[in-house]
Amino acid sequence: MLLSTLLLVVPLTATSTSTMLLERPTGRPHFVLAYTDPVRGVPLMNERRPVLHYLRFTGHDERAKYEEFYEALVSTESVSSSGGQA
Repeated sequence: MLLSTLLLVVPLTATSTSTMLLERPTGRPHFVLAYTDPVRGVPLMNERRPVLHYLRFTGHDERAKYEEFYEALVSTESVSSSGGQA
């Protein structure tokens, strides 16, 4: 599985216990290196791996597939955010 790399700069004022080590003054920047899945929740994009920097549709059929997926995603989110009430 190909994973993207995410670089997150953590502020030195963070107070959680998991970032205690990052609070030590060293005079250098602190960072967290994480591996992420750029297609999580959008399985259609697996077809485009590893070129995921941008998405250019190859035709009307592909665009229609993504529009259909988006509409389903939006309708699912609106149902879950309203507590099942439409």
